[in-house]
Amino acid sequence: MHETRTIPDEIQRRYTKGRLATIVTPLIIGAPSFGLIWINGHNGSRPWLWVGIAGFVGSVIFAVISQEWRNRHFKCPNCERAIPVRYANVPQYTKKCRIEFVCSHCKITWDTGLFT
Repeated sequence: MHETRTIPDEIQRRYTKGRLATIVTPLIIGAPSFGLIWINGHNGSRPWLWVGIAGFVGSVIFAVISQEWRNRHFKCPNCERAIPVRYANVPQYTKKCRIEFVCSHCKITWDTGLFT
């Protein structure tokens, strides 16, 4: 049986900031890009329409890759090995899952305190 521990504060802050950056950066790039799509789709300016589409699609791809990379490269605070993410169901929430990382070497489940 795995022991469950909370991630240390310093690592928790770094992980949370990374998740926040993964959300905010595409919004900063994606919102103006969507504006270009909206405005230039109506007035027929084809080059700016494609710039907007490329910016919006690029920001979505960035968000997905960034989050996946963060989840795949999380290191166990105890042994410094890369450990996989696990989304554990929470009984009191029907659609939310707790984000945890499981180190099979240390037999520790690291709880981030965050939900999907």
